Amino acid sequence: MHLLFNIIGTIIFSVVAIVYFKLINVAAGTGVITQTQISLVHTIFNIGTTVLLFPASNWIIRLAKKLGRVKEGEQEKSTVLLDERVLETPSIALQATVKEIDRMGKIVEESLLVARMYCLHRRNRISAFCGRKKKRWIAFAPESPTMPSS
Repeated sequence: MHLLFNIIGTIIFSVVAIVYFKLINVAAGTGVITQTQISLVHTIFNIGTTVLLFPASNWIIRLAKKLGRVKEGEQEKSTVLLDERVLETPSIALQATVKEIDRMGKIVEESLLVARMYCLHRRNRISAFCGRKKKRWIAFAPESPTMPSS
């Protein structure tokens, strides 16, 4: 959801920036940008995107679930084990916190495994493609005295 939020916000603010700097105030787009100006624009972006997209948050959540192929049963395992009643007793709160950290660690471990498998699969596909392309180039390359030998 966070990714969609940023993508939609970036599209909206890019259109606004292009219109502003190309049509309304051309001189504002030239010159050096300070760190303060960058942080100000970033803050305006975050607040503006939140205000604009908050009414559509349910739609963005549904879209994120469709894009991420998350089933309802899988979504429930991300439920936080801590609540206000547990926090009233320090020893139980500590135990629940340890369980929650362990659960979050397992989620991160799963995510890293999926990312690693994706990267390995992608690297193998790229290597295979590059190998085929090189062989194809060698097979169809005309003999020329200026061509380097491999």
